Amino acid sequence: MFSRASGRGVDVMTALLCLFSKLPLTLVLFSIFTVPVLAQQIAGQQSVAQREQLLTESQSLITEPISESKLTVLRGNTHRLARPEFDLGTAPATLPMQRMLLVLKRSAEQEAALRKLLDDQQDKASPSYHKWVTPEEFGRRFGPSDSDMQAITAWLQSHGFHVATSKGRTVLEFSGSASQVREAFHTAIHKYVVNEEQHWANANDPQIPAALTPAVAGVLTLHNFLKKPQIRMSKEPRAAKMQAGKSPEVTFSDGTHALGPQDYATIYHSPAFNGGVNGKKPKRPWIQPGPTALLTAPLRTLWSLQAPIRLTELTCLRFTSLKIISQTL
Repeated sequence: MFSRASGRGVDVMTALLCLFSKLPLTLVLFSIFTVPVLAQQIAGQQSVAQREQLLTESQSLITEPISESKLTVLRGNTHRLARPEFDLGTAPATLPMQRMLLVLKRSAEQEAALRKLLDDQQDKASPSYHKWVTPEEFGRRFGPSDSDMQAITAWLQSHGFHVATSKGRTVLEFSGSASQVREAFHTAIHKYVVNEEQHWANANDPQIPAALTPAVAGVLTLHNFLKKPQIRMSKEPRAAKMQAGKSPEVTFSDGTHALGPQDYATIYHSPAFNGGVNGKKPKRPWIQPGPTALLTAPLRTLWSLQAPIRLTELTCLRFTSLKIISQTL
């Protein structure tokens, strides 16, 4: 209620009554009920934006001044083949070191939020189901803060490195020379010869200022030991012994084992083969066709597959992987 003592309030109320008296009743009711709702929605959006801004600000992990006198060793960042018996000495100072990667960290809260998002994106009951994020949004939500990125970038640039931009903020790419690596990371680049192949690699674990360690996990590719596939194609047919109901169910003559459809369903937590998938109506291949062999009737019976299916045999490390191709003949 407005009293005479609040003359200004009376004037405002009178003006509103006069305004509403000249409008249709439906418009008046619409205004009365929708304006507060819209105001709440706008306030809610502002509140979410404010929370996200506060979250971004709280993500800063680098809280101390960067000092080159206080260093931390990044253990586990030396390649296993960078050993003294393969060492031929220090690399030239001008050796180009291109596209090295500084692996960044995220906070425990960010890690938990990321894992929840990944689960929610696969949960049909979740509002986040199949709602993918852009690299920029991923970096903003789950990467180091702007201030951390600026601090790390400035430190790399102070040692003469060229630093590339990072959208997802999981790694920071930088390039330079062997001498710059030695100055910044306190590790020398050496020449190694392994199996008659020449390589360059850091001789010991790198070190960085301790202030950076909350936001830096390690350094990737301080070497050129390229990863090689751990598979080889079987060139000769092998006899297989099948035993239903026992794991492994298929054993080859050389002692290696096979992976069947149910194995993949277990490994990847997929209920596909418990839901009537039997090869009769294939939708898409699991792998591209390679050297193939007809999946015999005993194997189809063992794995409850009705239609003839081709398989590719891959000997991978200690086991033979039978990857089913959903392709009827």
